[in-house]
Amino acid sequence: MILSLISTLSICCITGVVAPGSDRQAVRVRPGGDATLLCSNFSSRPTQIVWFWVGRARPVCLAFLFSASSPASGCGLTDQRLDMSSNGSTLFLRIRRARESDSRLHFCGHYLSESPVIRSATYLEVEAENPPLRRPMCGLLGGLSLLLAMVIASLVFKMNKLRTELNAQRAKGSQSEDVTYSALHIFD
Repeated sequence: MILSLISTLSICCITGVVAPGSDRQAVRVRPGGDATLLCSNFSSRPTQIVWFWVGRARPVCLAFLFSASSPASGCGLTDQRLDMSSNGSTLFLRIRRARESDSRLHFCGHYLSESPVIRSATYLEVEAENPPLRRPMCGLLGGLSLLLAMVIASLVFKMNKLRTELNAQRAKGSQSEDVTYSALHIFD
């Protein structure tokens, strides 16, 4: 059952496909704000209706209820920020104090003979806290990198120039020593 659920969710995530008659939505919220995800009530008889998202390799249940009139349960999660409710025609998943880590695709569905049926997929996007600061920081780091590269290039150029001058002086000094040495040997 888990393998079929993972396969189904993977295909849905990759292709953006959900069950026929289902809908896809996107909800944007600022960090610390509240987000409410909606799913139309698709069941007139008692069934386990579930809100979940896909973790690393398996689905993570957020909340479920057995009918629109019953109270929701938390799937064993202790996250007090989540609350599932219904008004009879719509199912709600409220996420309080949203974090950037909440940004992901959330699914609303039910189980039919132990197989998941996805009825709604909602992407929750929690905006980055300080996106304008990232651009100036990148520009600053890029400028510093360029400055560092220029300093290194000028130091390499100066080292080569000094090495050339030093080699020229050594060559000139060794020629005069050779002349002095040969002159002394001639007069011996």
